[in-house]
Amino acid sequence: MVAEPMVDSQAKEKVLSVAEVASELGVARITVRRWLKAKVIEGFQLTGGNYRIPTSEVHRIQATKEGQVKKWQ
Repeated sequence: MVAEPMVDSQAKEKVLSVAEVASELGVARITVRRWLKAKVIEGFQLTGGNYRIPTSEVHRIQATKEGQVKKWQ
């Protein structure tokens, strides 16, 4: 059973956990965390240390050629 994505109260955009993004993109969770740390993708950190990534970021990554994230834009 898949949990309903959270909604960012400020932007009113659905946000996903690192695990959900990794599953959606077919990459490892550590890869998503590395992208967050390197500021390759946008996200925000919750009080407990977990991250949330807006669905627009997932769509942006999916739209890039073969799912490759461009480091230098």
